[in-house]
Amino acid sequence: MSRFFFHLRKSGRRLIDAEGLVLADEAAARKEATAAAQDFYDLVRDEVADGWKDSALEVCDERGRCVFLIGFAAAVRLNTRPAEAPQRARPPELARLHAEFCRVHSETEFTVMRGHMLMDRAHYECKMLYSIRLAVQENRSRAQETLARSRQQSQSGGAVISL
Repeated sequence: MSRFFFHLRKSGRRLIDAEGLVLADEAAARKEATAAAQDFYDLVRDEVADGWKDSALEVCDERGRCVFLIGFAAAVRLNTRPAEAPQRARPPELARLHAEFCRVHSETEFTVMRGHMLMDRAHYECKMLYSIRLAVQENRSRAQETLARSRQQSQSGGAVISL
């Protein structure tokens, strides 16, 4: 049994799940996340559905590593199927190919979201490095000014204290 955290991601921001859920494994966490994404879409469908289509539910393990993402766009697609339409039995090969396609699609969504997260992180790190660079430049100019004043005092015969 492991604890999984379901963070909400929207427009580069993240709403943190501080409690999480104790679930058996990643498959159980994926099932829970899919149901949660569908329920959330049902909740906001009429009001802000279009604004949430690019958002996702980020599922992390106990160590804070992102295990997978479930996009609300996927929940939209799942919920827009007609409920009355009878499900035709798929040939086994087609069912296998469909499952493989869904897996690849989910992995692709995860990769794209992970890329966005890494780009956001790189942007943040660049800003931090730039602010550190400015601080170093200011300290350097202060040190040069102090050194220049010190040299000027020693050349002008400033008082020397000897012990």
